[in-house]
Amino acid sequence: FTLGSMILDSGDFLYIHPTEENGSRWSKMKLAPMIRGMAEARRLFPEKSRDGANSVLFKERIDRRGAIQIAGANSPAGLSQVSMPRQVQDDLAKWEMNAAGDPETQADTRSWGYEFAKIFKISTPMVVPGCRITKSFEAGSQEYPEVPCPHCDAFQVLEWSNMQAQLEEAAPEKAHFTCVECGAEIQEHHRPGMLSRLRWVARKPQMMRQHRSFWLWCAYSPLQSWEGIARRWFAAKGDAAGEQVFLNDVAGLPYRSADQAVEWEALRDRASESDYPKGQIPAGGLLVTIGVDCQADRVEWQVVTWGRDFR
Repeated sequence: FTLGSMILDSGDFLYIHPTEENGSRWSKMKLAPMIRGMAEARRLFPEKSRDGANSVLFKERIDRRGAIQIAGANSPAGLSQVSMPRQVQDDLAKWEMNAAGDPETQADTRSWGYEFAKIFKISTPMVVPGCRITKSFEAGSQEYPEVPCPHCDAFQVLEWSNMQAQLEEAAPEKAHFTCVECGAEIQEHHRPGMLSRLRWVARKPQMMRQHRSFWLWCAYSPLQSWEGIARRWFAAKGDAAGEQVFLNDVAGLPYRSADQAVEWEALRDRASESDYPKGQIPAGGLLVTIGVDCQADRVEWQVVTWGRDFR
């Protein structure tokens, strides 16, 4: 997004990290190699410094038609006195308040002067409530990656809870998913074929024109094996801090501590959006239970279908 914008749509670009130190490290270890690896980028951003046009935190096009400014969210000075049609807010969940207040709002205002500005917010989630990237994702179109079952062709999201229910601590190499429709096993060797037909499905399609948001986690990446994911989970299991790191960095999920109750409205909304047809036991359901709570003015009940390993 960064170099593509600079090459195809010349203009100023703001890239913001949690701190200026993070920005300097990114510039040296990621941006510089990307520029060296793209012929057109090398032509626009020659490595030889001239008149301050090429420094660690400032990269100006050789034709002076735009520049990349790298800033830290911890520094209000880096988020002022500039107007940017394009920007990236990286590691957003790790941003903390600075001396001037909320850095995310400060950064957003840098693009208010452009009607068709693009702001790319990206991060692993952290702790909820209060996670910036989770809040931004939920406010957007909430697009999830669906892939087809290799057995029945039913499209579905590969969710961590699905894999977790199938894991065997003595055999992490057997990590797999089960189809939510037919209940068949989805093995890792099925992944390439499924990914070739991946589609993004929005939970809030009305927001696609204004604010698009996407979610993805390691199980979709060809750089990560499902066995490796299982081993990381077993290494972290039982340790609250380790489980938080796993859920954030591997499963792409915000962490909610055990003493925090889920808002009932969130459960209601999630249930209303469920793909499970009413009155039909989902695939893999082995036992159905019903719990009844008698109140003074009503009786409330909950029906649960249980699968293997208490899923």
